[in-house]
Amino acid sequence: MLGLLHSEVDDLDRVADEVLQSGMASPEQEADVIAAIQAAATTVSTARGTVIQVAAPDVPIAVKASPTMLRQAVENLLDNAARYADAGPVQVDVRPDTDAGLVEVVVAD
Repeated sequence: MLGLLHSEVDDLDRVADEVLQSGMASPEQEADVIAAIQAAATTVSTARGTVIQVAAPDVPIAVKASPTMLRQAVENLLDNAARYADAGPVQVDVRPDTDAGLVEVVVAD
């Protein structure tokens, strides 16, 4: 649990840095959606004791976003789902639409 807390503090520090620098010109970042979902699922599953099942392609899916901010957004979504899952698993399905250049992330509790 101490390792999880340390990781969360590091993430919050990165988020704070990114928010402070958001007004400055910087190159666009790319984030891997799959990596963000898997990291968030591990954090939430450990913290809440909820099983989170992720069905996703085995290849990275890059989007234009801050990796830290994307992970935080997904973590908030999964934490909310775990809170209302009634001891059941949370299912996350990642569905890329390469023709449209979109990624659909479906969370079911």
